[in-house]
This record gives sequence, structure tokens and C-alpha cells, in this order.
Amino acid sequence: MIRLVMERSGLTLWPVLSFVIFLVSCALMLAWLYRPGAAPFYGRLARMALGEDRTDAEKEG
Repeated sequence: MIRLVMERSGLTLWPVLSFVIFLVSCALMLAWLYRPGAAPFYGRLARMALGEDRTDAEKEG
């Protein structure tokens, strides 16, 4: 019933377009998170969140 109403009023494009935009944005976020060289940056952020000011190398030396 809803499909028939949407098809007759020309609203079938918008749900498909919204889904495509959602998938593309999720793929871009995953690519950004798992890009090469991101591990040290996220390591620094994790240490900041835990309140650790120094790295392991700085603690030893």
C-alpha cells in the first residue's frame, strides 16, 4: 500500500538516494578511521583520555 502511494506520487527516488548517501558516508568514515598512519594519532588520543601525559619511552628515560 505505502509502496503504491509512493510510486504514484513520485517519491521512490528519495529513500534510495538517502540510503546511498548513508552507505557512502559510512564507507568514508571507516576509510578515515582505518587509514594508514592513524594508529599513533589515536594512541595519543587514548592516552589523553586516560590522563597519561607521558609515553612509555618517556617513562623509562
